[in-house]
Amino acid sequence: MKITKGISVLALSLILAGGVAFQSSAQDTDRQMDRTDKTPEERASNQVKQLSKKLGLTADQQAQLTPLVLERVKKREAIRQASNKRAALKELSELANSQEEKIKGILTPEQFTQFKDLQEDAKDNVKGKMRRSF
Repeated sequence: MKITKGISVLALSLILAGGVAFQSSAQDTDRQMDRTDKTPEERASNQVKQLSKKLGLTADQQAQLTPLVLERVKKREAIRQASNKRAALKELSELANSQEEKIKGILTPEQFTQFKDLQEDAKDNVKGKMRRSF
């Protein structure tokens, strides 16, 4: 009787774990579809809105950041379609480095510190996803 109950609990646990994994996969697919359905301008606007929520940006700061974010969004899109990904990634990295000083001039010191923390969190998330995919 105890063995049967243990097997039932194990089977239920596996079914629930599979459902959670499927739901997570479906959410990732939804996010990818959202990303491809939107124009670069819409994606940049959404990113600035998210930054505004997290950093407490003023309207002036939002207006100054929008062209920088749009430039980066367009560059990422070009990388996805580039045949030489290494060169394209190098260009994106150089763009990010050149934009960092501009962003630093737009944000307050506290906001810039939070911005750098957000960037690190995003890098960690990407690294985590890459590890799980292998």
